[in-house]
Amino acid sequence: MIERQFFWAGALAIVSAGLVVYVEQLGFYFTDVDTFSLIATSRLHSFDEFMSIFTSPMMKGHLPNALFFRPFASLTWGGDELIWGMNPLGYHLTDLLIHLANSLLLFQLVRRTARFQTGVGNAPDGISRGDVEGLVAGGLFVIHPVAVETVSAIARRPDLLFGFFALLALNFALRFIRFESNRDRLAIAVCCVLGLASKDSAVIVLALVGAFGFCLCETDSFRERLFFCVRLCWVPLVAVALYIGARSLVLGGLGGYETAFGVELTSVVKTSSLVLLCAFTIPGQLDSCTSSFAPFTALVTVAFFVLSALRLLSDRTAPEARRVAFGWLCLSLFFVLYLATRTVALTRTMYALIPFLCILLAWACVDSGALLRDFRKRSAGGLASTLSRLGLMGISFAIVGAMFLAALRGQYVDEWRAMGELTREIVDAIDPLVASVPAGSTVYTVNLPFKASDPQPRLRDHPILDDYSLQGWVDLAHPKKQLSIVGLTRVRMQLNDPGELSSRVSFDPVTARLFTDVATSGRVEAFLKKRKWGKEHPLEVVRHERDGSGSRLEIQLLPEAFEPGPIAFWVFVGNRVELARHEAFQFSHDGAGQ
Repeated sequence: MIERQFFWAGALAIVSAGLVVYVEQLGFYFTDVDTFSLIATSRLHSFDEFMSIFTSPMMKGHLPNALFFRPFASLTWGGDELIWGMNPLGYHLTDLLIHLANSLLLFQLVRRTARFQTGVGNAPDGISRGDVEGLVAGGLFVIHPVAVETVSAIARRPDLLFGFFALLALNFALRFIRFESNRDRLAIAVCCVLGLASKDSAVIVLALVGAFGFCLCETDSFRERLFFCVRLCWVPLVAVALYIGARSLVLGGLGGYETAFGVELTSVVKTSSLVLLCAFTIPGQLDSCTSSFAPFTALVTVAFFVLSALRLLSDRTAPEARRVAFGWLCLSLFFVLYLATRTVALTRTMYALIPFLCILLAWACVDSGALLRDFRKRSAGGLASTLSRLGLMGISFAIVGAMFLAALRGQYVDEWRAMGELTREIVDAIDPLVASVPAGSTVYTVNLPFKASDPQPRLRDHPILDDYSLQGWVDLAHPKKQLSIVGLTRVRMQLNDPGELSSRVSFDPVTARLFTDVATSGRVEAFLKKRKWGKEHPLEVVRHERDGSGSRLEIQLLPEAFEPGPIAFWVFVGNRVELARHEAFQFSHDGAGQ
């Protein structure tokens, strides 16, 4: 009875903590650059749309610089669109519920694993140390600040689903360790496939399951552990292989990113290491991770692992030794995954890694906290163990304190709120202009961003100001218009002062040339003639000059730009949007006057 009451009380505490941190995000607008496009290409209003999710790449193959197949994630966006339409509340609610479910799955995994190891799995009553470890791990995960950038961004739902199926698979793996049931092995296979159908990097779920079985199975023989892993993983391995084969048929290959963000292996190793260390040592927004933190993060993390290793070596037969070994092994597997992919994009989304960091912290906190209860009972012979536990207690409590401080301050939630507000301002400015554009028109967007006032300087790219993002919004908000959005120029920048941005845009219909001058610390970019969002971009860069104070861009619109229908321009100047036709125009914006 007490054990069951503790479970429900712990679950309630975890859910309450999650609501305190994230409930305000339910009022956010749509955030992240891919959101509208993902929703627009995941609609389920007809049988053909439903089938296209399983027969075409994510975002119908028009995701810039990438080719992925994530049908389960698309189904969740499509379901939200059916129920909620353009109301962001429902989408954020779905993401929050998945995050809370993941936290409860972690809570259950840690406590069940500990009770199984200590032989109290069938005990009718009593609270074990593992129950407390589970509560601490689930509580830390639900408020971990690094998870904010995943939970608050609707477009990053695949990472939430990846975490959900990974933790669910591990819970089934524990049941298989206890009973070796074929039903549990089949359930693990389903979790692995659905994880891959949500996020491509979920291929690591099978490795996590194998590591769990290797560390937790009840045998001391290395060979018997390997054989157990084979029995545990062969059915999921076959299922994953079949899914990857089907995925390759849809994508015409393995897919993935066209180009890696990291150029040199040394650079990738440094970046991946820094992000992993910062996620563990300095909980917060990963955008703030710079090389200046490297010495501090390395020192704290190495000290934590050395002290925990000393603690475990002093009692290698303790049940928690295998659990901590599993946590370390999972961290290593994730790190190898990041290095193998050679892309910073995957290292910056750390959601599925955070549970294993929390497992290590929970073990350290509970183990070190026990020192306070039996400090007087320790003899001089236990000095090394006592010192290691004191060190662990200090470091782990400091990290946990940093988590709570960041969560209470809510600064990262505020940043995503600001991004949502910027997105809302953009669509509110464009929405009345749509009525003035004839149906079937091609609309060129010029001189982005729309608004230069960044509440947080780290907000470099404004949320939806890419042509495929605006295309997604138009298809959702005004489907009957059937507008075709083409991005001509955009600005990448990092402004501390809105007054830094000034611009001038003009168009000459005689030569069909567009001229853009931007004074900013960023740079002006043009989309060359290539396929994007299923169409050709009919333009050619005539001249592109840049210096430290700004950029000048001259673009030639090719003849096919005017066929077969009418064209219009949405010109983003400062804090307003101007609508222009295929005629001479000039707009300017002086940031100094803002």
